[in-house]
Amino acid sequence: MRVGSNFTEALLNGGQNQQGQFPAAEGNLDIQYAVALAGANVDVRFLSVGGRNQDFIPDLDLPKGKKSFTEPYLELVAALAALPSVDLPSVLSISYGVNEQLLSRDYTRHVCDVFGQLATRGVSVLAASGDAGPGQSCQTNDGSGATRFLPAFPASCPYVTAVGATRAVGSLRDETASDFSGGGFSEHFARPAYQDGEVDAYLAKHGAEWKGLYNPDGRGIPDVAALGHDYQVYSHGKVESADGTSASTPVLAAMVAVLNSLRAQKGKPTMGFLNTWLYKASRFAFDEYASIFFPPSVPSPTNLAGSITTGKTSGCPGTSYAGLDSPKVEGAGWPADSGWDAATGLGTPNFARFRRLACV
Repeated sequence: MRVGSNFTEALLNGGQNQQGQFPAAEGNLDIQYAVALAGANVDVRFLSVGGRNQDFIPDLDLPKGKKSFTEPYLELVAALAALPSVDLPSVLSISYGVNEQLLSRDYTRHVCDVFGQLATRGVSVLAASGDAGPGQSCQTNDGSGATRFLPAFPASCPYVTAVGATRAVGSLRDETASDFSGGGFSEHFARPAYQDGEVDAYLAKHGAEWKGLYNPDGRGIPDVAALGHDYQVYSHGKVESADGTSASTPVLAAMVAVLNSLRAQKGKPTMGFLNTWLYKASRFAFDEYASIFFPPSVPSPTNLAGSITTGKTSGCPGTSYAGLDSPKVEGAGWPADSGWDAATGLGTPNFARFRRLACV
């Protein structure tokens, strides 16, 4: 971390900056890596949003109870949308996600629409794809008790850039998909046009294995990935190791924030909505730029879409997050492959190429 790097806080909707001897690994992980990687020239703010959403549809991972709640996404987007554009962040990193089915379609669509509005105002929204592969409890909450893969929200919103996770094997340039990397297909949002070619190709190879357990017409998750293992986090006088898409998401968010800073130096606007640009950048050759995804030495300009081709996600173990019995699906998971896949999306961005394309 550079000397002088720091962050400020923004309390929205009655949010608090709580301090005390309670677990704080998530918040510490997010802010420590966002600040360290964004650097002293980027303004980093920690957003604390007040509110607990107790109006959810319970499932095996989050049964109904007095202390059960989901994140206040509606309060978050409402507070941000009310800000003047000059006060909006250029990048919003969200590591807190829930099963998409916990929230009504009206709720997720409204929140997603506001994320889209923020994107038109120059805000890039990135969200963790989850840490349960295709899902943890893998049972619907519509009363049927059907076995089903469970995508995460807000990563499932097509106006959000969903971030998966990889693991380094031997060196940082030799990566494989993390087994926990959340991925799959939304039940609430149709597949956006920018994903059509890549997702069609992937499902043609791998879709039949899990037919009936997912929505083949849904928005594919994730879009991109980054390393998600062995992050060192300082909290309460100790250094602990952390894994998860909660780690990979602020890393990529910091990358985009740095690009915005570089673009500002050239009089360019912030990047805003990333996904259409990301999928185009992975699909076409850009002369000397080649692909923006690893590895840096792509053997052919026609092989540009994702780089992580090994590894497979894992989920549906037979026990929910709440410790309840749930459907066990042997071998459940999505494999990494060339191009887009439901484990690592398009792959891990190569920052040097990312910068050259974003700042020309």
